[in-house]
Order: sequence, then structure tokens, then C-alpha cells
Amino acid sequence: MEKTTRDWTPAEILMILFPNGFKGRDMLKYTFLDLIVKGVLQYQKEVKDGKTSRNVYGGPRLFSYEARQHEAVLLIPFKKQQPRIPLKLYVRTITQSVGGYYSYSQRYVKPSPWLVPYFKPGFWNILNIHSLNDKGKALQQRFKIELDAAGGDLKRLVMRTNYLSSNAHFQHLGTNILLLEEWDAVMRRKDLEEVGEELIKQATDISLELAELSDLIADTFSDAWTDISDAFSSGADGGSGGDGGGCSSDGGSGCGSSGCGGGGCGGGCGS
Repeated sequence: MEKTTRDWTPAEILMILFPNGFKGRDMLKYTFLDLIVKGVLQYQKEVKDGKTSRNVYGGPRLFSYEARQHEAVLLIPFKKQQPRIPLKLYVRTITQSVGGYYSYSQRYVKPSPWLVPYFKPGFWNILNIHSLNDKGKALQQRFKIELDAAGGDLKRLVMRTNYLSSNAHFQHLGTNILLLEEWDAVMRRKDLEEVGEELIKQATDISLELAELSDLIADTFSDAWTDISDAFSSGADGGSGGDGGGCSSDGGSGCGSSGCGGGGCGGGCGS
């Protein structure tokens, strides 16, 4: 059965788009955010006595969700019964536990059984130089076209036009809508709050029995997006071999004219 785009995780899509790009930071960030959208993790911003705390919790689907290797490593603290972890401590701890951003991309994302069929085997893999095979190049092109089309739709949506006709593209992406360049604007603009909530609900595969969970995620995700994006931008240590500059040698030239996501795919080179 052919995999649809919504079946892939954001980290896996980034690996196909940029097989030799330095995208470990983005892969880790988007995996974290994706797990929140799916109800596997939860984020809460709480104000008490004038002080703001930002904490990460295990979500309702923590034990029922079938996590892939690059997702499972983010769940370990909570499966060990850690009730909550302050956001910045969590980002720092997870980043260190995977050996830094580059190590995360190579040790946790690249070996995914979903990705293996799309890469050429060979000596250069030992040196972490990866080449897409013909099947992989076709998938890369498909992702670029789909993200470009959805990015154009989201840009028009941000401009308050073409909302209804845009929904099909977004549903096709599932939670990978997070990779789109304009998504950052949707999350940070108060006037787009209801639009963002509706798109989050459409993106998830949460069953009707968990409709209240879907509402909760949609209501709180703008805070999660802003605070988590800022936490990764401002500072968790990437560890040795952290992300640097570099370009894919397999034509990873971006996700179409719309780019890919607030610190995501950009223009083809690792940021």
C-alpha cells in the first residue's frame, strides 16, 4: 500500500528533501511539536503569582502511540514516570541525550525503515554521505510539489482569501503542515487564531472519542509553537557535531517557492 504524505513524519520528510543537509535541529524541533499535535506529549504555559512556567508533560496517547525510533527517544523521560519537565530543561536534556543535532539526524532519523528503501546503499553511507536512489528522487520531487502547493494555499489563507478551497491540500499533508513557511505567521498572529485551531484539528488523526483532546491541543498549540520554536532558536546546545552549513548533493533545493517552515527547509542549504 502506497504511503500518503500524512503518513510520514516531519523529520523523515526533511531527510528526503535534504539528504545531506544539516537539518538535525529542525528534525528534533518538528518531531517535538508533531508529538504535541498528536497528543503524545503535552505543553502547558501556566501563570501563577505573576510568574510564568513552561512545562512539558506526557500526553493522553503517551503509551498507546506507536512511536518510531526518532520519536521514541523524546518520550523516554515520561515513560520513566517523570511527571513534568520545564521546557528549556527538556530541550537541553533531549538534545544532549541524542548526542546533538547532527547525531540525531544520522543515528535516529536516517535509519528509519521508512527511509531505507529510498537511499542507495554504498561505501559513502559510512561517512554519512547519502544518495537518493531513483525512487527517492521521485519522492523528493513529490514532497516539493505538494509542499509548494500547500504553501501557496496557506499564504493565500494568511491573506484571508481562498480558505475553503485550500483545505484539501492541508488535509493531505496531515501534521506536516507544520513545515510550511507561513505556519509561523498563523501561530503568532492573534487574528488567525481560529484559523490555526481549525487547521490543527484537520491535521490530526485523533479519533472522535478523543474530540476533547483535539480541542485542547488546538486551543494551546499556538503557545507551544511559539515557546518551543524560541527555545530551539535561543539555545539548546547542539553538542558536538551540531548543525552547520551545507547543501544537499541530491538536488535538495528547497520545498518549492514557499520554502519550508519557520527555520525549516528554507532555501536548500542547512541553516
